[in-house]
Amino acid sequence: MSGQQREWSCGLLLPLLVLSAAAVRADPSTSYIVSGSTGAALWGVGNQPGTEALIFAFNQAVSVQAAAAAAAAKESPPAPGPRVFFSVTQWALAGDGWVLRQWYGDVPMTPPALVITPDLMQGTLDVTVPGTLVESRASGTTVQRGIPGRLQVTWTGSGDLANSTTAYTYQTALYTTTLQSIGTGRLAAIAATITVPALGDPIPLWGAGSLGAVTTGSLNVTMQ
Repeated sequence: MSGQQREWSCGLLLPLLVLSAAAVRADPSTSYIVSGSTGAALWGVGNQPGTEALIFAFNQAVSVQAAAAAAAAKESPPAPGPRVFFSVTQWALAGDGWVLRQWYGDVPMTPPALVITPDLMQGTLDVTVPGTLVESRASGTTVQRGIPGRLQVTWTGSGDLANSTTAYTYQTALYTTTLQSIGTGRLAAIAATITVPALGDPIPLWGAGSLGAVTTGSLNVTMQ
């Protein structure tokens, strides 16, 4: 680490999206311990009005609940592994009016889906994952699970490497995630393409993000 390392903190509260979800069952929250030499986050908007996305990707994440269950059963704890957390929302004009679509998930990855350089200046994510797709329109709400999509993200770091304390909160009626972490990191610009055939054409995104080496961190996810 640089002898002139700086400190920075970042807090983000993304807006609540109101979405009717009467037909959707609620799942319990899952908490994760996140750590390791690399971690990444992005939030961005697309080139179409009413589109936004959030992606958290980590090389090491382990479920607190799974670890507790293993301990209670006197079994070996689960090993931390790569994991991605994502949510994409998009308004679209359909035949019977406006529809709000949200595709989201919490999925393990296989290396080398996430690659970040040791100096935290460049990062890439390229992974195909299943997610839940919810469509809400005037006529009602439909839910489809196991809908595949591809996440392709490039992070380009900027500024000095710094000690960092981060806190992100993102909330919709269907998906809530809160991340808190301490470590080192850089701010980063992002460029991404999210391809979900069920949503139509690939969605280009750009926005702000970060590249980090997480010393201690926790992430809580609630999905419906």
